[in-house]
Amino acid sequence: VQHILSKKSLNEEYIFKYIRHMSDLSSALWDSTEAPATILDNNYQNLINHFGEGIAFVDRNERFVLVNKAAERIFKVNEGELVGKGLQDFLDEEQYKQVRTHSDKRKKGIQSSYDLEIRCLDGETRQLFLTGNPWSDSHGNYLGTYGVFFDITEKMNARNELILLKKALETMHLGVTITNLNREIIYINPAEAEMHGYTVEELMNRESRLFGEKKNWKKLKVEDLLKMESWKRESVNLHKDGTIFPVHLISDVVKDNNNIPIGVVTCCLDIRDRKAAEKALRESQL
Repeated sequence: VQHILSKKSLNEEYIFKYIRHMSDLSSALWDSTEAPATILDNNYQNLINHFGEGIAFVDRNERFVLVNKAAERIFKVNEGELVGKGLQDFLDEEQYKQVRTHSDKRKKGIQSSYDLEIRCLDGETRQLFLTGNPWSDSHGNYLGTYGVFFDITEKMNARNELILLKKALETMHLGVTITNLNREIIYINPAEAEMHGYTVEELMNRESRLFGEKKNWKKLKVEDLLKMESWKRESVNLHKDGTIFPVHLISDVVKDNNNIPIGVVTCCLDIRDRKAAEKALRESQL
């Protein structure tokens, strides 16, 4: 137990190895009048309470019969309050239907993994990823499910934010290019590609300096990026067909949590119309 707990990260293989032992023990003693949690050896009970992932046993009716502290924390209930409650107390009709579908697989001895949205008793919703295993007694009779679940709410929120950001970037008229420290393009939006006469696919992993004339090529060192916060300038960019056009550029250095530069984001605005209007205004004043 100490060896397992000393590991920095605990994966499902380790978790299931030990809760299978718990399953065998609780199944053998299932006819006991004691509650499942009191049947288990203290070492096993202490072990599952040290896992950061939620661990739970539910019976045939999807009622919790054994949980660890992480499960109670994820479901936002006080210690001892989750056992006896049903999964249905935390699910809407559609989510509960999904649980029952996977429980049918469990009755056939099939393990399965899926996403599940729970609704805590205070109304907060959380996104879980869970893996369920069939729980049977020593005679092979189905008792329910034991499984491990992870709270992926923050990851899902971050992913949704990225989807919205990507959608915004792909529909805006301002050109946006993201490059790594080698100035290789790792992201470019359709507006930027079209502005220069390319498709997005043509530009991926190519050097961004192809947008500029050779006389303007400049290799930026990491030391330069450390000093640079935001770089605004007007320049001349190069179209795929060889023509040049004026642009307004704003570049910002992207740094990691240790303040080390990892890339550059550049916004590009085609200012041909503005330059033409300025020229016309000057000529009209002569």
